[in-house]
Amino acid sequence: MKLKQIHCTPETTCFSIPLEPRKIIKKSINQSALGLILMIAIGWAIGKISGFIAEGTGIDWYNVIIQNALFLVYFGILLIFFLLNIFFQILYFRYYFYDLTPEEVVIMKGVVSRNRISIRYEKIQNIFIDQDFLDRIFKLYDVHLATADSQSATVAHIDGVSKENAERLKSILDEKIKNRQKGDGI
Repeated sequence: MKLKQIHCTPETTCFSIPLEPRKIIKKSINQSALGLILMIAIGWAIGKISGFIAEGTGIDWYNVIIQNALFLVYFGILLIFFLLNIFFQILYFRYYFYDLTPEEVVIMKGVVSRNRISIRYEKIQNIFIDQDFLDRIFKLYDVHLATADSQSATVAHIDGVSKENAERLKSILDEKIKNRQKGDGI
């Protein structure tokens, strides 16, 4: 079974230039990293506290049981957190939508709260392709659309495409922007 974006139909750009499913794992790792660090720190602190409690009782087996039980509980919580995160990222991937219409770029993101971003071609000042550290590992690229709005490049981007698709999107966008400028007499 191939994982698909549910709103992408053959008439839309996201159907012909799809996101890479590797994006799910990349975003899951990225989102889970902070939670993992916090859970390890909390587990370490509770382990130390239980060690002090067990030390006061003078019973060694009590310390071993408490620390093993805490390890299993925290490992279980971490596993559940990571699996829920993967499930959320699968939903995010499936609901992610973008299209290059004749007038504008439309991007819709979100699972619980859907955000719709529309940018007319004449407003786009720059298009750039980049990668963060995890993108390099997973061979993913992001296509950013910058406008005069200072936040546009962080909000208006298509993330998680292959290198070929990123270059293809940039080329199509460049062409649409040039055509709009010619049509407007600019």
